[in-house]
Amino acid sequence: MADDVRTWTDEQGEAWTFTRRRRVRRDEEETHIALVARSASQVRIVTCRREEWETGSPVFSRLLGRSVPAGGSRGAPPGVAPDPPASGDSEF
Repeated sequence: MADDVRTWTDEQGEAWTFTRRRRVRRDEEETHIALVARSASQVRIVTCRREEWETGSPVFSRLLGRSVPAGGSRGAPPGVAPDPPASGDSEF
């Protein structure tokens, strides 16, 4: 995978590293990629269209705006903890 890792510094000076995940939703494998965004204080997950990432200069602030906390879900009510990964499963 080309450009698996990219870095960006936000307006507040926080450094972010964006890394492509190995897995994406089965029905989106051909059109989307999943990213893990990590800073010193957060880990977030976002999906985007392949061409958005492959342009060479994605809009990182837009990606973060669409992201969810790692282990989170847009459909889960606030304050509900996610189930822990099954034994032997990777966090990502």
